[in-house]
Amino acid sequence: MVWLAGRLQSACAGLAIGLLATAAMADASGPEFYRVIEGELAEALSIRTGPSPDVPAIMRLPAQANGLMNFERDTAPNIVEWEEMTEAERSAAFDAAWRLTGYDRAVGWAPARYLAEDGPPDSFRGGGTLRSLAGSEWRVVRIGAELVESEARIAFKSDGRMGGNAGCNQVSGQYTEETEGALSLGPLATTRRGCPGPSMELESRILAALAQTKIAVATHLVLALLGEDGDVLIQFARTDHD
Repeated sequence: MVWLAGRLQSACAGLAIGLLATAAMADASGPEFYRVIEGELAEALSIRTGPSPDVPAIMRLPAQANGLMNFERDTAPNIVEWEEMTEAERSAAFDAAWRLTGYDRAVGWAPARYLAEDGPPDSFRGGGTLRSLAGSEWRVVRIGAELVESEARIAFKSDGRMGGNAGCNQVSGQYTEETEGALSLGPLATTRRGCPGPSMELESRILAALAQTKIAVATHLVLALLGEDGDVLIQFARTDHD
C-alpha cells in the first residue's frame, strides 16, 4: 500500500513520489488510523461517496481530525503500473490517489495527500473489522451521501441467505462472501405490497443499491456496501450487537 506517502507534509514532490514507490512495493498493511494533515486546504476536506472531488460529500472533516479508520483500499497504482509510469505520471498519481476511510461511523473516500499515519483515538467508533456477515442484522442509515430515517433492515443468515424489509416490502435472496471483501447479492425477490409514495421511493433506492453491490466493508457496528467502481452506495448500523 501507499500509506507512507501520507506522512509527507512538507517534503518536496520528488521525495514524496520516491516514498510512494517504495511503499507500493511493500506487502505490509498500512496504519490502523489516519489524521488530517494541518493546512489551509485540509480545512475544507470531506469524505465522499467515491474517489473524486466531483461526487457528493458524505461528511466534512474537522481541520485537525484524527483517528480516521483505514479500510485498506485506495486508488494508487500497483507496483507493475508504477514501474511503467513516467515521472510526470507518477506525480499525477500521487496527487490523485484516494483512500477509503471512516469517521464518526461514516465510510467514505478522502484524498490521500491530506492524510498521514495516526494512532488512537478511534474517531470512527465502529468497532473492529467484521470478518463475516453471517449472523448479523443491519438497519439502513445512509443512501449515498444522504442520511435517511428508516426501519428498512437486512439480515445475513448463516446458510448463505439474506432477507429483511426494504422499507415497504420484504426482500430475500442469497449472498456470497468472497476474498478481499467481495460480496455477491441476489437474485433478490420482493413481495408486492403497495405503500405511500415516499416509502416506495426509498425502497427503490435501497433495492437499486443492493443490486449494484460488489464489495462489503464491515466493522462490528457499521456496514458499507460499495459498487464495482468503489463508490459507497449504502450504509447500515448494526442492530443485533450486544
